[in-house]
Amino acid sequence: MKYDYVIVGTGLFGSIFACEKTKQGKKCLVIDKRPHLGENCYTQSSEGINVHIYGAPIFHTSNKRVWDYMNSLMEFNRFTNSPIARYQDEMYNVPFNIKTFHQLWGGITPEETISFVGSDIHEKPINNYSFAGYKYYDMDDVVEMALQEALCPN
Repeated sequence: MKYDYVIVGTGLFGSIFACEKTKQGKKCLVIDKRPHLGENCYTQSSEGINVHIYGAPIFHTSNKRVWDYMNSLMEFNRFTNSPIARYQDEMYNVPFNIKTFHQLWGGITPEETISFVGSDIHEKPINNYSFAGYKYYDMDDVVEMALQEALCPN
C-alpha cells in the first residue's frame, strides 16, 4: 500500500497531523513504539472508568483556537492546577517562584533572593540543568504546529 505520509509517534503532534491529513483525503501510516495510540495521553477502560495509564494529563491553554479544536475531538473539563506546600504552618506556591521566595526570605528580585539563600538556589537547579538536547514545547505550541503544518503546509 502507498502512503502520502509516514508519521512516527502518536502524541499530540502526530495524532493531530494524521487526523487532519486524513480529513484531506491523504493516506497516513502512523507508527509508535508503544502498543497503543496516544502516547502519554492514553487511557484504558476499567469497569467503565477511563484510567490514565501514565497519570492524568493536564491540558491547559489560553488559545481559543486550540481549545475549540481539542474540544471538537473530545470534551475537556476546565481545570486549574494550583498545588501548594505547607511548611511550618504556612502555605506556599508549588513549583516555587519569586513569590514563594519572597514569602520565605523577603526578597523581591532574584538578586535579593540569592543574597538571602545563596547562589546554590540559582546555580544548581537552573544554571547547571541540562536539557540533554531536548527542546521543550508547551501543548499550545504542539497543537498549533500540528494544525499549521496539516492545514497550511506552505
